[in-house]
Amino acid sequence: MLMVVVVGVEMVEGVELVEGVELVEGVELVELVELVEPELTLTPTLTPAPSHQHSHPHTHPFAPMPLNPLLISELLFDPSPSVGLPEFEYVEWHNPGPDTVELRGWEWVVGEEVDKAKRVKVVEGVKLAAGEYIIVCGKGAAEALRPFGRVLVLDPFPALKNTGDRLTLIDPEGREVHSVAYSTGAYTDALKADGGWSLELSDLSNFCSDSAWIPSEDPTGGTPGRANSRSLTLAFPPAPVLLRAGLYDSETMFVLFSGPLEPGLEMNNYAVRLQPGGWVAEAVPPVRYGFPGLFFRLPKGLADTTLYTLELSGAPCGCGGTGALLRLAGFSLPREPDSAGVVINEVMFDPGTGNPEWVELFNRGTKTVELNEMILARADTSGSVISFSNSQELPFLMLPGSYAVLTASVSGLLNSYPDMDPGLACGRTDMPALSNSASRLILFDRFQRVIDQALYDPDWHYPYLEETAGVSLERVDPQASGLVRGSWFSAGRQRDVETHYYASLHPCSCQFSV
Repeated sequence: MLMVVVVGVEMVEGVELVEGVELVEGVELVELVELVEPELTLTPTLTPAPSHQHSHPHTHPFAPMPLNPLLISELLFDPSPSVGLPEFEYVEWHNPGPDTVELRGWEWVVGEEVDKAKRVKVVEGVKLAAGEYIIVCGKGAAEALRPFGRVLVLDPFPALKNTGDRLTLIDPEGREVHSVAYSTGAYTDALKADGGWSLELSDLSNFCSDSAWIPSEDPTGGTPGRANSRSLTLAFPPAPVLLRAGLYDSETMFVLFSGPLEPGLEMNNYAVRLQPGGWVAEAVPPVRYGFPGLFFRLPKGLADTTLYTLELSGAPCGCGGTGALLRLAGFSLPREPDSAGVVINEVMFDPGTGNPEWVELFNRGTKTVELNEMILARADTSGSVISFSNSQELPFLMLPGSYAVLTASVSGLLNSYPDMDPGLACGRTDMPALSNSASRLILFDRFQRVIDQALYDPDWHYPYLEETAGVSLERVDPQASGLVRGSWFSAGRQRDVETHYYASLHPCSCQFSV
C-alpha cells in the first residue's frame, strides 16, 4: 500500500513551513518536513474514498443511494399573488419507495442552525403509501388545500421566509433524511418570482441537487398532492472533494466538501486524526442542517503555534453514489491578525458581463488567522469607508502562505474559473460592490484596526491591453505597499486566478482506521 505520513513541527515566528512528499512505489513513505525561509506550501492531493455498494435496483444509472423513505417534493413559500392556488403556504412530502411510511415521530425543521431552527414533530398516526403525496400546511390552510389532495396539518406550521431558508425532514431515529435550501434564485422568470408559483423537485432520484428544483409549469401555479409538472433526468454531480478544514466554534471543528454527502451518515463511523501528536477528534452530530461535510469535537490541548495535517477515518459517500475524493488538509488554531499577515493581493473590479467581482487575499505571515473575524471595506481614494463586508457564510482559516478569494457568488466564481481550487472560495453575501474607477480597499480586524490597504485604478492596467474587462490587477510583491501604483500590474491572462490554485492530483492516503 502507498502511504503518506506528514510529520509536523512547531511553527516559529518568522519561519514558515514547506512540506514535500515524495511517492515511492511499493513502500510506505515517511517524508521529513524542513524549515525554509520564504513560505508555507500545503500541496492538496486527492484520493478517492471507496464507493458505497448499494443492493437496491437503480432508477437510472448511478442512482445516488437507496430510495429515501420520504422526500420534500414541492414547496410554495410565496403564495401571493395567486395564479390559481389558494393563497396559503404549503410543502409537499412524497414517498418514492415501495413501502408504506408511518409519519408519526417524523420532524419538520425550518432553519439551518440546529440550535436555532424551528421544529414540529408529527403526532398523528398518518401513513403514506408507496408513491403517494401529502400536502403539509398550517391549520388555517387545511380546508382550502384539501380539494387538491391529502392534507397533514402541523400546528404550528413554521412560516416560510420569502427570502429563502432551509427545510429538513428528520426521521423518528433523528437522522437527517432530506434537506433543501430554497431561494428566489431558483426562478428564472421575473413574473413567477413575484409570487404564486411553487418550486418542484423535478428529478426525484437526484434530490440532493439544487438544480433539480425548478418553478412549476402547471397553469394553476403548482401541483400540491400529485405528481409534479415536470419529470427530468438530470446528471448527477461529481464526487465531492474535501475542500478544507475549519474551526466552527471553540469546541467544534469541521471538514468541508465541495458537495452534499449522503443523508443519514452514522457519526460513529468517522473521526479525524491530527498530526503531529496523533490527536483524534470524534465526529459529532451536525450543528447545521444540509451541511456538505462533517463536524468533529475539537481535541483539548492543541497548540496555536502548530500546523496540523488531517487524516480521516471512514469513507464518506456523495449523493452521486461515489466515494468522496480526499486530500491533505491543514488545520491550526487561529490567532489575532496583524499587519504582518494577510494582504489584499489581487482585485477583479471589472469582471465582464455575467461574472462576479472578487478580491484575493494572501497570508504572507507566520500565523493562522480566521477570515470570518475580518472586515473588507471599500473606500474612496482618501480612505473614507463607503461600504463594507463582515458577514461570511462559513468560518475560513487562512494558514500561513495560503490564499482566499472573497466573492458574493461562489458558484459564479467557480463557473468563471473552473480549474480554480474551490476550497479557496469564500462567500460573502454582503460583499461591497467594487467601483470601476479609482478606489481604496481596506482590510480591518474585528476591532476595526487596519490590517492592510490597497489602492487600485483602471489606469494602472498594462497600456497595450486591447480589453481590460475580465482582467484583474494583481500585487507584484505582497511585501510591498499596496498604496502605490508600482505595486500593481495587469494579471498575466484573463484566467490568471486559476494559476495560483490549480492543484496537481496525486495518489494520497489521507485515511486511518480506528
